[in-house]
Amino acid sequence: MPEDIRDLILAHSKWEDEEDQIDNEEGRVQRRKWLLDFQERIRNYVEGIPVKVPHETRSDVIKKHKGRIRYYIGRRQVRKRTKQLFKK
Repeated sequence: MPEDIRDLILAHSKWEDEEDQIDNEEGRVQRRKWLLDFQERIRNYVEGIPVKVPHETRSDVIKKHKGRIRYYIGRRQVRKRTKQLFKK
């Protein structure tokens, strides 16, 4: 990866730019953890060496947060929930 591209990616992935975008503390901690991991991987990247990038599927996230977070997937569910919220 060219040095100018690496610098550009790192310049646009600063925690200071991201920290106010997440409302809850747990989400902020997770986002910071993943952002710092991403920055470290970019700094240490060597061309030609495969990098294993961990990720969570939507199912993993839902199982982890089951009962604490509601997920509305699709326009129909969002419209229905929006109508319910604005009826009150």
